Amino acid sequence: MEVFEFMNLCQIHGMPKIMGVLTHLDLIQNQKQLRRTKKRLKQRFWVEIYQGAKLFYLSGMPRGDYMKNEIHNLCRFISVMKFRQPMWRNTHPFIVADRVEDLTDPEAVRANAKCDRKVSLYGYVRGTFLKPKSHVHVPGVGDLFLHDVNALSDPCPLPQKEGKRSLNEKERLLYAPMAGVGGLVYDRDAVYIDLGGSHSQNSAVHPLVEQLQKSQSDIGRKIAHEDLQLLSDEPPGRRRVVFEEDDAQDDEAGSGHEEDDDDEGVDEEGEDEDAEQEDDAAGVMAETEEDDDDDEGADQEEEDSDEEEEGEDDEEGDEEESEEEAPLWKKDLAQKAAQVPCEFVESFDSRYPIVVGVLASSEMNVGILVARFRRHRWQKRIFKSRDPMLFSLGWRRFQSIPLFSIEDHNGRRRLLKYTPEHMHCLAAFWGPITPQNTGILAMSSSRRDTNEFRISGTGVLIDLDKGLDLVKKLKLIGTPLKIHKKTVFVKGMFNSALEVAKFEGAAIRSVSGVRGQIKKATRDPPGAFRATFEDKLIPSDIVFVRTWVAVEVPHFYNPSTTLLLPAVERENWRRMKTLGEIKRERGIQGTPNPDSLYKPVERKERLSLPLVIPRALQQNLPFAFKPKSAAKKKNKLKRVTVVPEPEEEERSRLLHMMKTVRKVRQQKKRRAMVERVKEFHKKMGKVDEKKKQKQKEMKKKYYQLSAKS
Repeated sequence: MEVFEFMNLCQIHGMPKIMGVLTHLDLIQNQKQLRRTKKRLKQRFWVEIYQGAKLFYLSGMPRGDYMKNEIHNLCRFISVMKFRQPMWRNTHPFIVADRVEDLTDPEAVRANAKCDRKVSLYGYVRGTFLKPKSHVHVPGVGDLFLHDVNALSDPCPLPQKEGKRSLNEKERLLYAPMAGVGGLVYDRDAVYIDLGGSHSQNSAVHPLVEQLQKSQSDIGRKIAHEDLQLLSDEPPGRRRVVFEEDDAQDDEAGSGHEEDDDDEGVDEEGEDEDAEQEDDAAGVMAETEEDDDDDEGADQEEEDSDEEEEGEDDEEGDEEESEEEAPLWKKDLAQKAAQVPCEFVESFDSRYPIVVGVLASSEMNVGILVARFRRHRWQKRIFKSRDPMLFSLGWRRFQSIPLFSIEDHNGRRRLLKYTPEHMHCLAAFWGPITPQNTGILAMSSSRRDTNEFRISGTGVLIDLDKGLDLVKKLKLIGTPLKIHKKTVFVKGMFNSALEVAKFEGAAIRSVSGVRGQIKKATRDPPGAFRATFEDKLIPSDIVFVRTWVAVEVPHFYNPSTTLLLPAVERENWRRMKTLGEIKRERGIQGTPNPDSLYKPVERKERLSLPLVIPRALQQNLPFAFKPKSAAKKKNKLKRVTVVPEPEEEERSRLLHMMKTVRKVRQQKKRRAMVERVKEFHKKMGKVDEKKKQKQKEMKKKYYQLSAKS
């Protein structure tokens, strides 16, 4: 599921050249099932990316590693891929930080541990050119200011010869910062332990590295309780390790930060990272320092060396070395660095990437954004207006409250309570100003402990409208107060005469379908008005007016600050919850609106009066429509019950028996006649068949004779 979520992210933010790689195919033993699986995954991949997207297959891992020829072919496929730069990257350079360094004054940190930090970031510049004095955004941190940019040499340069099909053992460099692999180098103020080059990452671990990895406490604390003796002929004491700096290295330090053949970018500051390992590095000399400040500085230098060797950030941020004793170029960096919240340094985790994206000057403002939005087809539910959602727009990740609407044929933007099922709608929300035609992605939740598809919808930014006219339906209901023929005084629809004045001339309607118009407000009661209708109303009628009311977009913008939280708490980033989530967490049962419940309808029977037509009108009506005088009904006399005599009863019984016998005889005759008719029709049918057969034979003979003649 995460793979398809990543594909949707790529589609929205600018689809790069993507090639899929299928692994674990060796787990499918049946060849027919394997072919069917490959075909199904290829079709699914084409639907999500584009028709004809390349899909590479890795057959398996025979001895714990992928086959060398398959990896070789995969590298060749990747090398010949044509990369199409997305439009966003052509105008917005960015850096994926390879290294983070805290340059805060140790005295300031000691005085206030929660003070803002000065941070230097290192990495390659991607997209277009990166300019200093720019506004940048770090997803998960917020908007920052870029003070300075320095160019460094490429830590992993390409080989000098071009057109080579393979690399030598020494040319197979591996640059993997924050991963603890690859050749380690050193610069002016940070010590890197040499492991023998990037081609020796599979060899045995260096003993010094192994000791550092097994260490449970930092070096500064260990040295604070122990004595360090570098020379045996001197008394024990704490000593500071300093690199000798000759003139050639000074020149390199001055010019190495100005030249850049491969344009490796740094955010806020620069650092010299050479790709080659120099075994004949500058010598080391020791000098005795009795000052406690210098002792703490030496402890911190060794601690920095340990953490730089691991490729991670200085999480403690306690550089106890004073600025007077730091290198000259390091002082300049500290003056140029930008300030970030202290939580960024304290909660730094190398597993989470740090992206520094440059913002245009117009993207620093906040306003109303209008996007063409559609619910994702894999989402099982629709989304409600005014429910907070997480948006990914450009570099920013933030939470806002969208209002969904649709544009009618007359240009009116009508508010929708829910997103449509299978069509686009307009989503208006409060957020940072971003160029039009920028892709937007919405999520209702970013938690990883869910099995549902987390992407709620996708869209594109179409408008930046500060004066958005968003309206919703409003139905006002009133009842007749007085009725004078076609003039009616209505109450209960408005609260004051001022509200009535705003709706003068508006069209109103009754439940029975009689149309009318609002005229003027009356003095008593407040909110009552005079209206005229096409026909006379009755007191039980209900009068209503249909109108539109403007809706304001909620001014809510909550940027994501997940990188300022500890790694274990980043899933619980404090965000605005929906009303349904709050009720589920607290076990609150929703109370429905009493007016929304179904109630039994009780209607009184209306006694309709008979239709009375005046005599003058009857004379002018046609004869067919004139009322006819009903004939007078004769009063029938009530019959008297007669008690028959025994003789009369006997006669009646005999007559009844004779009628019954006659009825039975008639039925028998009827059945006999029906049988005779059936026999007759059967007999006549046989005769007709013989006639038809005879006529057929005569026609046949006739046609035969005519054919011979």
